[in-house]
Amino acid sequence: MIVNNSYDHNRFVDVVSKSFDNYVAYGKRSSKKVSPIHNYLADVLVDIFGEHYEVFCMDKNKEFRVEGRYYHKNVDITVVKNNIPVFCLGVKFITSNYKQNANNYFESMLGETANVQSMNSIPYAHMIVFRRNTPYYDSKGNIKKIEVLTDEDMKKYIKLMFDFNHLHKPFGLGISIVDIDDVGVNESDYYSIFDVKVANVLKNNLSNVRLFQMITEQKVYLDYKL
Repeated sequence: MIVNNSYDHNRFVDVVSKSFDNYVAYGKRSSKKVSPIHNYLADVLVDIFGEHYEVFCMDKNKEFRVEGRYYHKNVDITVVKNNIPVFCLGVKFITSNYKQNANNYFESMLGETANVQSMNSIPYAHMIVFRRNTPYYDSKGNIKKIEVLTDEDMKKYIKLMFDFNHLHKPFGLGISIVDIDDVGVNESDYYSIFDVKVANVLKNNLSNVRLFQMITEQKVYLDYKL
Protein backbone atom coordinates (compact mmCIF):
# COMPACT_ATOMS: atom_id res chain seq x y z
CA MET A 1 0.00 0.00 0.00
CA ILE A 2 1.25 3.46 -0.91
CA VAL A 3 1.22 5.78 2.08
CA ASN A 4 -0.09 9.31 1.55
CA ASN A 5 1.33 11.93 3.91
CA SER A 6 0.18 15.00 1.96
CA TYR A 7 -3.31 15.36 3.41
CA ASP A 8 -3.59 16.67 7.00
CA HIS A 9 -7.12 16.36 8.36
CA ASN A 10 -6.55 18.83 11.22
CA ARG A 11 -5.41 21.37 8.66
CA PHE A 12 -8.50 20.62 6.59
CA VAL A 13 -10.78 21.38 9.56
CA ASP A 14 -8.92 24.69 10.00
CA VAL A 15 -9.61 25.72 6.40
CA VAL A 16 -13.27 24.70 6.76
CA SER A 17 -13.38 27.13 9.70
CA LYS A 18 -11.91 29.88 7.50
CA SER A 19 -14.42 29.08 4.79
CA PHE A 20 -17.27 29.38 7.26
CA ASP A 21 -15.93 32.76 8.40
CA ASN A 22 -16.02 33.86 4.76
CA TYR A 23 -19.57 32.55 4.40
CA VAL A 24 -20.67 34.68 7.36
CA ALA A 25 -18.77 37.74 6.10
CA TYR A 26 -19.58 37.59 2.37
CA GLY A 27 -22.72 35.46 2.07
CA LYS A 28 -23.60 32.09 0.63
CA ARG A 29 -23.30 33.16 -3.01
CA SER A 30 -19.74 34.47 -2.72
CA SER A 31 -16.94 32.31 -4.11
CA LYS A 32 -14.96 33.26 -1.00
CA LYS A 33 -17.10 30.75 0.91
CA VAL A 34 -15.16 27.81 -0.49
CA SER A 35 -11.90 29.48 -1.49
CA PRO A 36 -9.84 28.33 1.54
CA ILE A 37 -11.02 24.74 1.11
CA HIS A 38 -10.28 24.72 -2.62
CA ASN A 39 -6.83 26.24 -2.14
CA TYR A 40 -5.82 23.73 0.52
CA LEU A 41 -7.03 20.73 -1.48
CA ALA A 42 -5.30 22.07 -4.59
CA ASP A 43 -2.05 22.34 -2.62
CA VAL A 44 -2.43 18.73 -1.50
CA LEU A 45 -2.91 17.62 -5.10
CA VAL A 46 0.14 19.63 -6.19
CA ASP A 47 2.14 17.74 -3.58
CA ILE A 48 0.75 14.37 -4.67
CA PHE A 49 1.06 14.80 -8.44
CA GLY A 50 4.33 16.73 -8.57
CA GLU A 51 5.96 19.10 -10.99
CA HIS A 52 4.96 17.38 -14.23
CA TYR A 53 1.28 18.12 -13.60
CA GLU A 54 -0.67 21.38 -13.20
CA VAL A 55 -3.50 21.88 -10.73
CA PHE A 56 -6.27 24.34 -11.58
CA CYS A 57 -8.85 25.84 -9.23
CA MET A 58 -10.60 29.15 -8.65
CA ASP A 59 -7.55 30.91 -7.15
CA LYS A 60 -4.84 28.92 -8.94
CA ASN A 61 -4.79 29.46 -12.72
CA LYS A 62 -8.65 29.67 -12.54
CA GLU A 63 -10.99 26.70 -12.94
CA PHE A 64 -10.27 24.34 -15.83
CA ARG A 65 -13.04 23.84 -18.39
CA VAL A 66 -13.42 20.11 -18.92
CA GLU A 67 -15.12 18.69 -21.99
CA GLY A 68 -18.08 16.52 -21.08
CA ARG A 69 -20.28 14.22 -23.10
CA TYR A 70 -23.25 16.58 -22.85
CA TYR A 71 -21.83 19.92 -21.72
CA HIS A 72 -18.53 21.54 -20.78
CA LYS A 73 -17.92 21.83 -17.05
CA ASN A 74 -15.75 24.25 -15.06
CA VAL A 75 -14.57 21.79 -12.42
CA ASP A 76 -13.74 22.97 -8.90
CA ILE A 77 -10.25 21.42 -8.97
CA THR A 78 -8.63 19.76 -11.98
CA VAL A 79 -5.26 18.05 -12.40
CA VAL A 80 -3.87 18.55 -15.91
CA LYS A 81 -0.90 17.18 -17.86
CA ASN A 82 0.07 18.67 -21.23
CA ASN A 83 -3.22 20.59 -21.23
CA ILE A 84 -5.20 17.35 -20.87
CA PRO A 85 -7.29 16.85 -17.71
CA VAL A 86 -6.42 13.63 -15.90
CA PHE A 87 -8.26 14.00 -12.58
CA CYS A 88 -11.23 16.06 -11.30
CA LEU A 89 -12.36 16.89 -7.78
CA GLY A 90 -15.69 18.52 -6.95
CA VAL A 91 -16.13 20.14 -3.55
CA LYS A 92 -19.29 21.13 -1.70
CA PHE A 93 -19.66 22.82 1.70
CA ILE A 94 -23.31 22.63 2.77
CA THR A 95 -24.07 25.39 5.25
CA SER A 96 -27.89 25.65 5.32
CA ASN A 97 -31.22 24.15 4.19
CA TYR A 98 -29.74 20.70 3.55
CA LYS A 99 -32.90 18.59 3.82
CA GLN A 100 -34.74 20.80 1.35
CA ASN A 101 -32.00 20.37 -1.26
CA ALA A 102 -30.63 16.92 -0.36
CA ASN A 103 -31.88 15.13 -3.47
CA ASN A 104 -30.80 18.00 -5.72
CA TYR A 105 -27.27 17.86 -4.29
CA PHE A 106 -27.13 14.12 -4.84
CA GLU A 107 -28.55 14.18 -8.37
CA SER A 108 -26.26 17.04 -9.35
CA MET A 109 -23.25 15.01 -8.21
CA LEU A 110 -24.40 12.01 -10.26
CA GLY A 111 -24.94 14.15 -13.36
CA GLU A 112 -21.60 15.97 -13.14
CA THR A 113 -19.76 12.71 -12.61
CA ALA A 114 -21.40 10.87 -15.52
CA ASN A 115 -20.98 13.82 -17.87
CA VAL A 116 -17.21 13.94 -17.34
CA GLN A 117 -16.37 10.27 -16.79
CA SER A 118 -18.37 9.09 -19.80
CA MET A 119 -16.53 11.44 -22.16
CA ASN A 120 -12.86 10.68 -21.64
CA SER A 121 -12.82 8.31 -18.65
CA ILE A 122 -11.41 11.07 -16.45
CA PRO A 123 -11.71 10.05 -12.78
CA TYR A 124 -14.08 12.43 -10.97
CA ALA A 125 -14.02 12.40 -7.16
CA HIS A 126 -16.11 14.45 -4.74
CA MET A 127 -15.71 15.86 -1.25
CA ILE A 128 -18.70 17.01 0.80
CA VAL A 129 -18.60 18.90 4.09
CA PHE A 130 -21.82 18.57 6.09
CA ARG A 131 -22.86 20.41 9.23
CA ARG A 132 -24.06 18.05 11.94
CA ASN A 133 -26.78 20.57 12.88
CA THR A 134 -27.79 22.59 9.84
CA PRO A 135 -29.98 25.71 10.11
CA TYR A 136 -33.02 26.00 7.86
CA TYR A 137 -33.68 29.57 6.73
CA ASP A 138 -37.01 30.80 5.42
CA SER A 139 -37.35 33.17 2.44
CA LYS A 140 -36.80 36.18 4.74
CA GLY A 141 -33.54 34.83 6.08
CA ASN A 142 -34.86 33.80 9.49
CA ILE A 143 -33.82 30.49 11.08
CA LYS A 144 -36.98 28.40 11.35
CA LYS A 145 -35.44 25.16 12.65
CA ILE A 146 -32.27 23.15 13.03
CA GLU A 147 -31.97 20.03 10.89
CA VAL A 148 -29.91 17.15 12.30
CA LEU A 149 -28.08 14.62 10.13
CA THR A 150 -29.34 11.04 10.38
CA ASP A 151 -28.39 7.59 9.12
CA GLU A 152 -30.85 8.01 6.25
CA ASP A 153 -29.01 11.10 5.00
CA MET A 154 -25.83 9.05 4.58
CA LYS A 155 -27.28 5.81 3.23
CA LYS A 156 -27.72 6.97 -0.36
CA TYR A 157 -24.05 7.98 -0.51
CA ILE A 158 -22.99 4.65 0.95
CA LYS A 159 -25.18 2.72 -1.49
CA LEU A 160 -23.75 4.70 -4.39
CA MET A 161 -20.13 4.03 -3.48
CA PHE A 162 -20.75 0.30 -3.01
CA ASP A 163 -22.79 0.02 -6.21
CA PHE A 164 -21.48 -1.63 -9.35
CA ASN A 165 -19.13 0.50 -11.41
CA HIS A 166 -21.34 2.91 -13.32
CA LEU A 167 -20.32 6.14 -15.01
CA HIS A 168 -22.36 8.14 -12.49
CA LYS A 169 -20.46 6.59 -9.58
CA PRO A 170 -17.60 8.89 -8.49
CA PHE A 171 -14.03 7.64 -8.49
CA GLY A 172 -14.05 8.33 -4.75
CA LEU A 173 -16.01 10.23 -2.13
CA GLY A 174 -14.82 11.97 1.02
CA ILE A 175 -17.44 12.94 3.60
CA SER A 176 -16.64 15.29 6.49
CA ILE A 177 -19.07 16.33 9.22
CA VAL A 178 -18.42 19.36 11.40
CA ASP A 179 -19.97 21.04 14.40
CA ILE A 180 -20.22 24.81 14.09
CA ASP A 181 -21.03 26.98 17.11
CA ASP A 182 -19.96 30.23 18.76
CA VAL A 183 -16.64 28.66 19.72
CA GLY A 184 -15.74 27.68 16.17
CA VAL A 185 -15.61 24.69 13.83
CA ASN A 186 -14.74 21.20 15.08
CA GLU A 187 -14.87 17.78 13.51
CA SER A 188 -17.82 15.66 14.55
CA ASP A 189 -17.46 12.07 15.72
CA TYR A 190 -19.29 9.71 13.34
CA TYR A 191 -20.05 7.35 16.24
CA SER A 192 -21.85 10.03 18.22
CA ILE A 193 -24.21 10.71 15.30
CA PHE A 194 -24.85 7.50 13.41
CA ASP A 195 -25.46 3.81 13.92
CA VAL A 196 -22.15 1.97 14.32
CA LYS A 197 -22.48 0.28 10.92
CA VAL A 198 -22.93 3.60 9.14
CA ALA A 199 -20.13 5.18 11.18
CA ASN A 200 -17.76 2.34 10.32
CA VAL A 201 -18.32 2.74 6.59
CA LEU A 202 -17.87 6.51 6.74
CA LYS A 203 -14.66 6.20 8.72
CA ASN A 204 -13.10 3.35 6.78
CA ASN A 205 -14.37 3.88 3.24
CA LEU A 206 -15.71 7.40 2.76
CA SER A 207 -13.30 9.55 4.74
CA ASN A 208 -11.08 12.24 3.24
CA VAL A 209 -8.04 10.27 4.39
CA ARG A 210 -9.20 7.24 2.41
CA LEU A 211 -10.02 9.40 -0.62
CA PHE A 212 -6.53 10.87 -0.76
CA GLN A 213 -5.05 7.41 -0.39
CA MET A 214 -6.98 6.43 -3.53
CA ILE A 215 -5.84 9.58 -5.34
CA THR A 216 -2.22 8.83 -4.45
CA GLU A 217 -2.60 5.33 -5.89
CA GLN A 218 -4.25 6.75 -9.02
CA LYS A 219 -1.26 9.04 -9.56
CA VAL A 220 1.06 6.01 -9.62
CA TYR A 221 -1.17 4.46 -12.29
CA LEU A 222 -1.18 7.68 -14.33
CA ASP A 223 2.61 7.84 -14.30
CA TYR A 224 2.69 4.28 -15.62
CA LYS A 225 -0.05 4.88 -18.20
CA LEU A 226 1.19 8.25 -19.48
